[in-house]
Amino acid sequence: MDRLGSFSSDPSDKPPCRGCSSYLMEPYIKCAECGPPPFFLCLQCFTRGFEYKKHQSDHTYEIMTSDFPVLDPSWTAQEEMALLEAVMDCGFGNWQDVANQMCTKTKEECEKHYMKHFINNPLFASTLLNLKQAEEAKTADTAIPFHSAEDPPRPTFDSLLSRDMAGYMPARADFIEEFDNYAEWDLRDIDFVEDDSDILHGRRSAPPLNLTGLPGTEKLNEKEKELCQMVRLVPGAYLEYKSALLNECNKQGGLRLAQARALIKIDVNKTRKIYDFLIREGYITKA
Repeated sequence: MDRLGSFSSDPSDKPPCRGCSSYLMEPYIKCAECGPPPFFLCLQCFTRGFEYKKHQSDHTYEIMTSDFPVLDPSWTAQEEMALLEAVMDCGFGNWQDVANQMCTKTKEECEKHYMKHFINNPLFASTLLNLKQAEEAKTADTAIPFHSAEDPPRPTFDSLLSRDMAGYMPARADFIEEFDNYAEWDLRDIDFVEDDSDILHGRRSAPPLNLTGLPGTEKLNEKEKELCQMVRLVPGAYLEYKSALLNECNKQGGLRLAQARALIKIDVNKTRKIYDFLIREGYITKA
């Protein structure tokens, strides 16, 4: 098995198969007798004996794969590269998203492996230190010579040299056409209306609360479930408020809205709806 110099997980980074021109997926085959350039084949073309010009099906070959450990016996080279790409995509420290992108390791495994082999690895630390010292020694106390810039070439418009320079105009330090010359076309047809409708600025009403799986739901009847959904109140809290209002009503022989609001320290509008519901259903009576 040949150990590749590049372990990128993107198939487009690898040369195409010489037989079917498809992107190569590991493992794939490299002819040991053809090249340069290297002659690669996918497994399907290799198994059917594909031949092209000097390449023959009986040539010796190498199997190209990155399914071998590099830094840790339990991590393959492909997983090492996938970890580095995931850290670049998701950011250092975002281990849950890194693990989700990798799919083969947990967030604890990703964090432990990255910190051990890429952050706290003494080999990497000494190498970076030597590079830093060499760079400082090379640039310390050395004067940088500056030379006056030559006048840029000024080819005539629409000449071959002008086209080779992509329409660059040295005197203006600019191009005839911008890099993305039509970027503003997406904005030219937008209409900005000053008298927008008030609906766009209004507050959306909250959707009904989903009671599925919430504790205490089985103790409610259908009307109570509908109340909790519309008021967005969890069943456990509703049962607690209901019990408090019933006890107070039995003690006082009736209950006023002001007393209910003093007992239940929540939004007054929710208290009003709970109070009206209990009155309407006959659980409590007005004082």
